[in-house]
Amino acid sequence: MMIKEELLKLLKEDPEFRRQMAELLGLAMFDEIRTAVRNLTETVNKLNDEVKELIEVQKRNEERFNKLNEIREKNEERFAQLSESQRVTDEKMREVLEAQKKNEERFAQLSESQKKDRGVY
Repeated sequence: MMIKEELLKLLKEDPEFRRQMAELLGLAMFDEIRTAVRNLTETVNKLNDEVKELIEVQKRNEERFNKLNEIREKNEERFAQLSESQRVTDEKMREVLEAQKKNEERFAQLSESQKKDRGVY
């Protein structure tokens, strides 16, 4: 048998020989590297899952923010309407007070006029 065939046969059939050859060739590190890559792959997959979850949380937060912003805008509109209503009410109140003042002046004039008329009779 040739050396090559002997080596191949030993590599296939003898685990201890295979391990020693792997060590000699520096291949033993491949198992460690394979394990490390597997661990890194698992970690990356977990991180991907967590990132997906964070993206969903962010979407929900954005939806809530948008709803709150809509509510704020509606409240601003209502406040503007209330402010306008208050302005109109204040204006009407000034008109009523002015009319009341004129009525009081007329009443005073009528009272004076009536006093004069009584004194004439």
